[in-house]
Order: sequence, then C-alpha cells, then structure tokens
Amino acid sequence: MFTRLKKFQPYPSCSGFYIDYVSCNLGIFLCKECAVIHRSVGVHISLVKPLSSKSWHLSELNFLEKVGNMAARENYQKHLPLSYRRPTSLDPLVVREQWVRAKYEREEFSQPNRGSYRLGHKEGLLWKKDKHKATYKSRKFMLSGVDNCLMYFTKNPKKPKGKLNLFELNVTFCPAKMENPNGMQIVFYQKGEVRCIFVYAEEGQEIVSWYNAIRAAKLNAQLVAFPHETEAHLAAQVTWDFANEGWLQKSGPSASDPYRRRWFTMDRRHLMYFENPLDPTPRGMIFVGHRFDGFSVRRGVPPGYVQLPFGFTLITPNRRYLLFADNNEELARWFNVLDFVVETEPGPLDLPLSSRRSS
Repeated sequence: MFTRLKKFQPYPSCSGFYIDYVSCNLGIFLCKECAVIHRSVGVHISLVKPLSSKSWHLSELNFLEKVGNMAARENYQKHLPLSYRRPTSLDPLVVREQWVRAKYEREEFSQPNRGSYRLGHKEGLLWKKDKHKATYKSRKFMLSGVDNCLMYFTKNPKKPKGKLNLFELNVTFCPAKMENPNGMQIVFYQKGEVRCIFVYAEEGQEIVSWYNAIRAAKLNAQLVAFPHETEAHLAAQVTWDFANEGWLQKSGPSASDPYRRRWFTMDRRHLMYFENPLDPTPRGMIFVGHRFDGFSVRRGVPPGYVQLPFGFTLITPNRRYLLFADNNEELARWFNVLDFVVETEPGPLDLPLSSRRSS
C-alpha cells in the first residue's frame, strides 16, 4: 500500500523532504510539519492520515491518484499573487497555518481578487509596543498604496504620529523575540537613522494579512519605479527576513575596553546591535561589504586582547570588531552568515541602502 501511494506523488506540498501523511479529502501528500498544521485547522478542512496506516479505502486511493499535489496546486493556487509569502518548513507557525487556511479553508487563491491584502490599502488596529516601555497600546494603522506609505496614529485620528515610506521599510515576523505568536517587526529608515516598531494582532489571520498587504503595496510601487525589472524578481526582494539574530559580546576599539553583551541583528548587509532585542533604535550599525573592498571575518581575536571562548573578528576597512558567541553552535552560525555576506557581491538594491544606513 505504501509503495502504491508513493508513486502518486514524489514530494510533499511544501519544501519538506519526506512524505509521511496525506490529506484524504484534499488529495495531497504532506510532510510531518504540515500534517500537524492541517490537523489543527480541523477535519472539516483537512482529514489527515499517516501513510503507515493499515486501513485504506479504495475510494481514498483513487482520489489521491486522481488529484495529487500538482493538480491541487493548480486548483488552490490558481490566482496566488506573487506578492503573497509562500512559506517554507522554517517559517513561523502563524505564517504556515494561515497559508493552509487561506488555501483550503477560505480558498483565497482559487478565485480572482479574493483577500483584502491585494488592494494596496488597509486600515485597522494593531497592538504597538511603547517606545520606552514594555507595554503595548492599541493603535490605528493605515496603509496607502496610492501615497506609498504606512501610517500610524495615536491621540489625533486625523494626524498620523508616523508616516513611513514603503521604499524605506521592511517587515518581518518575530514571534520568538516578542514572545507572541503573532509578533511582527517593522524596520524603517528615516533621516539617516534606523527605527524599529514592534506590533502584533490578536488574530493570526490579521497579522498575516497586514504583512501581505504591505508586500503587495510595496511591490506595486516598485513595479512603477523599476519598469524594466520583472514582477517575479522584485517580489523575491520586496521584504526579507534577518539572516541571523542573537546575543554576542562586543569589545570597544581599545584592548582595555570592556566587553558588553548586545543583541545583534544581521539585516542584509548591515549588522545592527541593540542593548535589548525590542529596542526602537540600535546602539550601532556595521556595514558589511565585499571582501574585495577590505571586509573579512576570522575565527579568534588578535593577540593582546582579552581571550574569551567562541570569539571571532569582523574586519572592515576602518576597524576590527571583536565578537564572542555563547557557544560553538552560535559561533558557527554567525561566522557562516558573515562569511557568506562578505563573499557575496552587493546587488543593485543593496547600494542605495548602504549609503543611507551607514551614515
């Protein structure tokens, strides 16, 4: 039985590597992680069954053979916009769950023009973290694709407290850092400075809708600004996740300077460090360029400096940064990320950001 099922579909419906389950009523094959999500949305949406089951009806086998992942994709993703984030097995749970619900419960991609995130305009309430406190307050947010901006309001409902240019912002999910399953971080660049806003919605569908609405509005703006670029190419870069985040100890430029524990974020070619993970502004930012321009990363620190375990050195044309991870696993992750950035030539979208963000 297992052999017969396997030949129907050689890969799962996501980016996973192993087929372990099927959805009998949807006719698709699932990896273990996706099966957990399908089960969570209810048997009325997806009836999950392990391939190891000894009980199969002929009608189930025939349906799986008739549909399969390719045919299901053509049906349920027929009108999937390029701006919508397609999750992988590594994405936060809220992204993967809402992807399943959008496809199979709400059928947002089976028909054209479903989903409010396509419109380039959205307004509603989000819980926004206070700039100087650990408290959150309900704030009105408004996205305008016409004006290419995201606004938020406080006491005056007509005058925005902040107006963020879509070309100067990025948005990413950060549930672990915020300790909220629906947490999202907005990073924007204003007057030569980096600012961070942390928000969440009470419902997973709402925060994912905001995320994809911002992506859609930003992509539309970029299509106008870069008419010679393809939509697929721009969609792949319209927002991005951080390459790595975590605690490191950092030394000052002098050998006598003490080490201070900072929260580091690798944002494309910029290594930002904060006193605390949810601070609104970084204490500093290091532009990481290409190795041909004098940038490199080395394990260990130079002689004459305090030697701590798990150290490495980031070398720029103007300074050496001495950094220490908490363990060998974190050291390897940071070293690999920085080495990859150093070995990668800056793309067209990196250069203007570099000039603004390193000022």
